[in-house]
Amino acid sequence: MGVLDGKTIVVGVTGGIAAYKAAELVRLLVTDGAKVRVMMTRNATEFITPLTLQTLSLSPVATDTFSLTQESEIGHIRMADTADAIVIAPATADVQGQVFNLGGGSRVTVNQVLATLEEISNIKIRRQNLPAVTVLCSSATRARETLALIASALGPHSKLLIEDGLYAASAEELLDRLRRVPEPAESVMVIGHNPGLQDLALTLAANGAKRSRAMEDFPTGALATLQIDVARWRDLGPGDAELVDYVVPREL
Repeated sequence: MGVLDGKTIVVGVTGGIAAYKAAELVRLLVTDGAKVRVMMTRNATEFITPLTLQTLSLSPVATDTFSLTQESEIGHIRMADTADAIVIAPATADVQGQVFNLGGGSRVTVNQVLATLEEISNIKIRRQNLPAVTVLCSSATRARETLALIASALGPHSKLLIEDGLYAASAEELLDRLRRVPEPAESVMVIGHNPGLQDLALTLAANGAKRSRAMEDFPTGALATLQIDVARWRDLGPGDAELVDYVVPREL
């Protein structure tokens, strides 16, 4: 029995001259007993064929976000749930930047890492024990994917709203939308985009160490929790909140 016997390893192959070395990596992992699932970005297929990696891994190779398996579950979420480890190879500087900031680009591999990190975010959301949350989510694809990944962590009486107006909304527009949240909503989650979200957090939050961190670094995937100090949403204004928790993806 190998050291990795019974383990599931997801190998994300990205575009780069060293992509061909993924074949040897996959072979070694399988030899050591691991069940290997391979994902490839479109650029990676220009350096090594999916068929080669499928032959070595003994499993279908994913080359598209929504064709990763023939199961009923959403592929990239299912693979994140079952993987013991995720390996990205080659980890080019571009890909490292995308992973740490959870930005677009190498779509399949970044989505896989995103799904794994969001599962940890679910734990943080559950710990806040929010029975009902009004969720304002941008209609953009990435925002809706994020909502799908964290939905299981929300309370059973949560209200989910998908709104076109949140896409590219400024801090002023987001603040105006929060002021129109109907009472008696106790908690609101906004899933949107920078720079609007960062500017909104900085506008609402009073001074403090966490605010300083958010000012310096507010990457995609950041989770900021603000405690509001007003009785009614319509009265919400600058400085009316405290940033009580702030986490970025690389800390999860």
